Amino acid sequence: MAWALKYRFMVVVETLIVLSILIIVHELGHFLAAKLFGVEVLTFSLGFGPKVIKKRLWNTDFAVSLIPFGGYVQMAGSEPRDDGVYETHEFLGRSRFERSIIVTAGPIFNLFFGFVIFFVAYSGFGVTVPRGNVVGKVEKGSIAEEMGLKEGDRIIEVDGSPFKSWYHLDILLSKKRDHFLKVLRGNDTLVFSWAKEDTLPLGIVAWLPPTVGRVLKGSPAEKTGLIPGDVVKRIDGRDINSWEDLVKIVRAHPRETLSIQWQRGDSTIEGVIVPQEIEEKSADSTVKVGKIGISAPMVKVKLSVGEAFSISREKTWFYTKMTVVLLFNLITGKVSLRTIGGPVMIGKLVGETSSYGIASLLILMGLISINLFIINLFPFPVLDGGHLFLFSIEAIRKKPLSKKFQELFQQVGFVVLIMLMLLITFMDILRLTGH
Repeated sequence: MAWALKYRFMVVVETLIVLSILIIVHELGHFLAAKLFGVEVLTFSLGFGPKVIKKRLWNTDFAVSLIPFGGYVQMAGSEPRDDGVYETHEFLGRSRFERSIIVTAGPIFNLFFGFVIFFVAYSGFGVTVPRGNVVGKVEKGSIAEEMGLKEGDRIIEVDGSPFKSWYHLDILLSKKRDHFLKVLRGNDTLVFSWAKEDTLPLGIVAWLPPTVGRVLKGSPAEKTGLIPGDVVKRIDGRDINSWEDLVKIVRAHPRETLSIQWQRGDSTIEGVIVPQEIEEKSADSTVKVGKIGISAPMVKVKLSVGEAFSISREKTWFYTKMTVVLLFNLITGKVSLRTIGGPVMIGKLVGETSSYGIASLLILMGLISINLFIINLFPFPVLDGGHLFLFSIEAIRKKPLSKKFQELFQQVGFVVLIMLMLLITFMDILRLTGH
């Protein structure tokens, strides 16, 4: 019980640190852009409500407030007035273009920070890839199957260069040009060649042994006694020859008691395990699968600065597109609101991810930062996109909106946003309790 309470406390602390960093980055964008255009910043606050800590620097009150989720930069002249008269050091006294830059700077900082975090993670920790060079699976209808590649083939050369890792293999084979692989099949050396004229993948998956790489804290695997390095031999009376065999059986038996046998050094250990039931969502369906909280045996591959920059750019673009598509599907009803996570789900993800190391936690932070970039640009009251929406209306009308309309717009948006956050948090709790 004491360990569980300590673990939950650490998860809360880690979550607050992650969210606080992302909030500070966002508000720093607004702050620096305001300073750039000579707008007076009255308050820079992490959190809302009563100020717990306050320090005045550069004519601005920097504060930590009681309610930790969120933050704000309060600028002089940010509230509309009846007479519409403002000084040049006030927010509404600046041109519409300058105000748009100030508002957009927060989300842009989140996007840039996401890229920077990815770069730090990949340049400092590299990428995690399967060990070895053995082909574990050849996908049906793929280029590999048509050429005759088979499970068990060992890749020794790629386009004239020795095989380095599965990551470098993917990088080489992503290029549109003539390719060839040299493989060992038993005692025979075979060469396969093909011309890549499109984006179709080769269609092979690395073979992974059924060895435990990491064990998630509090997981069924930890409760059963599995530790890193254990080799799973049998589950539910069936032999396990690969990681794929292990995953296939576990996924098919959520909440079922399974017998399990594993090797630890020279000892054979037996026990029982109950896979946790997890909901996996796709665009049009939800499937309940079993998981026991272990990861495959992987190896870290160090990247050059250029490689780290390239993969960080690709990940930033990929997650940006993914977030936009998700929001579009939510609006059109193709995806349920239950797929959205709030603070509770973020906390769960932070707790799970941190157990896999700092690199995984950094990548999660980068993903959340990119999510904040997209969400804050959404044309919804209270959000930065809502302000941009009002500026656009003003530009079309060629005159400022009335104080009454702007206040009503923000008040309605605030109420709707609070209701939406409460709903998302409620969904989080239902999901965590298995409903």
